[in-house]
Amino acid sequence: MSAFRKRLASRSFLPWVILPCAAGLMVALGILGVGHGGPSSANLDIRWLYLAGMYWHRGISAYAPTFSGPVDPWLREAVARYDFAYPPQIAPLCLLLAACSPACARGLMTALNIGSALILAAFSVRLAREPERRDAVLRATPAWVVPALVLGNPSTAFVIWAGQTTLIATAALVLGWYYSRRGRCLVGGLLLAVSTIKPQLSVLAILWLALERRWLVLGAAVVGILTLAAVPMIVSGPLNVLSEWAAAARAYVGGPYNVLGSRMVFGWRNVLYLAGVDAPNLLPVGILLCGVLWHFRSNLADQDVLPILVSLALLFGFTHSYDIAALAPWVPAFWRHVHTRATASLLALSLMVLVTLPNSLLEPYVHPSLLQVRVLALSVALCWLVAMSWKKRGHEHRTAPEQALSEV
Repeated sequence: MSAFRKRLASRSFLPWVILPCAAGLMVALGILGVGHGGPSSANLDIRWLYLAGMYWHRGISAYAPTFSGPVDPWLREAVARYDFAYPPQIAPLCLLLAACSPACARGLMTALNIGSALILAAFSVRLAREPERRDAVLRATPAWVVPALVLGNPSTAFVIWAGQTTLIATAALVLGWYYSRRGRCLVGGLLLAVSTIKPQLSVLAILWLALERRWLVLGAAVVGILTLAAVPMIVSGPLNVLSEWAAAARAYVGGPYNVLGSRMVFGWRNVLYLAGVDAPNLLPVGILLCGVLWHFRSNLADQDVLPILVSLALLFGFTHSYDIAALAPWVPAFWRHVHTRATASLLALSLMVLVTLPNSLLEPYVHPSLLQVRVLALSVALCWLVAMSWKKRGHEHRTAPEQALSEV
């Protein structure tokens, strides 16, 4: 009994409880589809990717398909309301899925999403560690707190269940950003090319790299995009494929889950629309704020730039509620700032829970417009992160001369 009390006092049992619970939650909600109709309703969104791959396999443009014929019953609904709007660099994933049977494709997509979630969770531990920390306990803590928050939040599970590509794009973006800023131009650029399968998430990060004049990274990203888009360019022609994609994207925003006012649309433009203000595209606002932050970049901690840019993209670009999973870089960023302060930690955790609450949990009990409280919560968290990053950077600037004097 005394040994148990010592173990309880040291809290060394927590990783063995919390991490399995987080993984179990991801499996229950993401793979088993608990609360969403069970495993048979999982991976429905990959049907459009699968169909696009079928069209490209047959030498037909996935943006203006003319092929018709018998299809698997699983694909009939997707055929009836086909509205594929991914950029051409998604082609390798589509072709890979279409090379499998529907059942195999569903399993493959689940594996890719789980692998991406695990990569994000493991890499977030590296991002959360502070090199200047020498305390072994503090250095060990993120090894279970951070990945548990990345894996266990509902947005991660929802992407796995839906068969969406947000986790894949986010993992590529986080790793691409990390390696790009450490001189690994080829690896970083190629990973960033993969992240552009969801350009709405990566656009501001790539803009930031352009402002930094990281031309080698951006050149590698362009080469990667052209390589990934080779099949669509061969099928439609390099210029035609761009015009076809642009036309498909314009048609896509008119879909039932994409129009302003939909419960699935996320961001300030949707909030304003529900409030009676039909605002234009707000991405220029996000770009403007990105430019302002760039102007004052010396006041920001470099580790916080990516989560800030992803948050801006979600708030002012065209995104869906499942794209909230792209906020995985949030976890190590906030952990670095607040993990030694109990009240701040609880507030940060509360904001994360509020932002990542799924639609299905809130809709039965609240008015649909109240789903937009997540946009407000993310805005508050973004302002808080910028303020903490600014303060920390300023503290580093103030203490550097003091440290230099002490070494003389």
